[in-house]
Amino acid sequence: MANEDETTVSAATLARAPGRALTFLLAVGRAPVIRGLLEVRGYTPAEHEAGWAKLRAVDPTAATPTAPASSDPAMRAALALIAPWDNENLPIADAALRKRVPAAHAYLFAGGLEASDGAESVTVVETFLTRVAGLEALATSKSKKGADGADGPAVTPAQAKAALDLLDARGITPAVRASLHAALAVVRKGAGAERAVPVAPARAAAQQAALEALYEWISEWTLVARKAVTRRDHQIALGIAAKKAPRGVK
Repeated sequence: MANEDETTVSAATLARAPGRALTFLLAVGRAPVIRGLLEVRGYTPAEHEAGWAKLRAVDPTAATPTAPASSDPAMRAALALIAPWDNENLPIADAALRKRVPAAHAYLFAGGLEASDGAESVTVVETFLTRVAGLEALATSKSKKGADGADGPAVTPAQAKAALDLLDARGITPAVRASLHAALAVVRKGAGAERAVPVAPARAAAQQAALEALYEWISEWTLVARKAVTRRDHQIALGIAAKKAPRGVK
């Protein structure tokens, strides 16, 4: 298990657990050599599925790829669109909504959703779009009560509409979102993954418990992998080692 007692784990550290777990699970699923090394230490197929289950408990949109991502032009183009998008646009959405529509902001960024890199960006973008779709459904609802967010007050239809208008004004338009959905469909097809049923963010207590369980799981298997997997390229794929910067770059 993790060396660090969970009472001392910071919110920022917990928030990184989904990205760490996704990188780890993808690497194990795609590299038989890595999986074989971990199996010697008890990493069974059931344990692999348990990792995915814990990740989905935090992020219901996570889907299990059953084959390596395709290298065809359509896949490359889709990933080229998705990979930088969260880094460019999530900070803009965060700044636009945090003070103006805090309830909608809490709904969209529940669980510490933040921009990432590489394969993790696919999950981040899909999570964000799923939640925006939730706001779209709410904005057209006739109910005045609204839907509960994971944190903070409920989001009302009026607040949902205000949030969507702000996203539109900041360039996160329906057309842009549609192009991202299309790119995600290409990635899911190439990865052999089934789209998960969209689920609204969990309430704060349940989300926290799921996040802590995922953190404990990935911390244990990261520790095991550091001992069992010695090749640096395999360690990098698992997310337990970083690529060295080019010589002369600091």
